[in-house]
Amino acid sequence: GAFQYEQSNLTTNLSVRQQFNPYTNPAPQFSLGANYRPMKKLFLRSHFSTKYRMPTMNDKYWQPGGNKNLRPEHGWTAEVGAGYTFDYNSHRAQSTLEMTAYQSKIQDMIEWMPMKGSSFWHPVNTSRVRTRGLETSLSHTLRWNRYRLQLLSLYNYTRAVNLNESQPDIYGKQLRYTPFHTLKNNLYITRDTYTLGTTLKYAGERFSTADNAPSGKLDDYLLMDLFVSKKMKVNNLKGNIKFSIKNLMDNQYQIIANYPMPGRAYYIHLNIQMNQIF
Repeated sequence: GAFQYEQSNLTTNLSVRQQFNPYTNPAPQFSLGANYRPMKKLFLRSHFSTKYRMPTMNDKYWQPGGNKNLRPEHGWTAEVGAGYTFDYNSHRAQSTLEMTAYQSKIQDMIEWMPMKGSSFWHPVNTSRVRTRGLETSLSHTLRWNRYRLQLLSLYNYTRAVNLNESQPDIYGKQLRYTPFHTLKNNLYITRDTYTLGTTLKYAGERFSTADNAPSGKLDDYLLMDLFVSKKMKVNNLKGNIKFSIKNLMDNQYQIIANYPMPGRAYYIHLNIQMNQIF
């Protein structure tokens, strides 16, 4: 069930969910959130929820590598955040700054890892995992004559560590393939039916091994994508055509160790929507 309470500039939400499984008998899951606006341009929010996730069919039965003995994940997550909106030039330009701090603790987290002595991966329960982080976003919109400019920047700091005391060699280590720093910038310039856009993505150094050995460190990387698109409408048909270039700078990088990602690539996308056939 879900409940919502509103009073003036305060909104609270409460939800309760119960899963039924004869093998695990999960406890009820709760979610509680609040949003408060002390000023028109300032908002504060908070959220707390418990978590429970059953292993998927792939986790248990994928061949090769599935693990029938996996236990469900369970834990909690909490976050607090604030945001402020700035207006300029009689609302032709607007910026919104948001910051969110979060923390979660997961017991029996399911993580896919390479099998010893094999090239296959398999899922395992990694006991207790604590994640703390800070997310900051800045969005900006500018309107000038027939042009519209949008800029969205998102930075995330993540500290996700293994708290399994029975494995001292990985206790307190950053989770595999989880970068400390990520940054993403989207810029769009629109005029009438045309849009020119670019995306800049950065991922910091990551570790490919659970013990964070220096030999398993993956280099950080910076990627840039570019696209141009046009909206179209002919009678009852409407859609858009888009030409994009991925990894414009043709950088060499790896997300997973020993699996190089593609270099520069070109794509054409055509989307057509029919509102009425007859």
